[in-house]
Amino acid sequence: MLNPNDLLTKQDYKTYHSSLLSKLKRLAISKKAEEEQEEQSLLPDMPIETIESLYELENLIKNNEAKNQLIKFIKDVGGPDAKEFARRVMSDLMTKEVAVKFSWSGQGRHKRRI
Repeated sequence: MLNPNDLLTKQDYKTYHSSLLSKLKRLAISKKAEEEQEEQSLLPDMPIETIESLYELENLIKNNEAKNQLIKFIKDVGGPDAKEFARRVMSDLMTKEVAVKFSWSGQGRHKRRI
């Protein structure tokens, strides 16, 4: 940070001014994007922490807007291959405590089918 008592050359002032403006613009864009996301998000906080919340999400995505938001959430996860992508999606979508209560086939003691 510059001290107001320091003598600045014209170029120093322009560089400093430009740097401050750039930081302010990035901050404003970031804040605006954050506010838009908070206002528009129909999805619950992730990862899902209870089975009830998972069922609520299932009902919620009957709404096309919520379904599109969930699709975007999943697409944004990424991964180097299908296995890692699936692992990341599941860990971002639900906690381990919820995930262990499910299986692909529904077989197993007290397991529900995905």
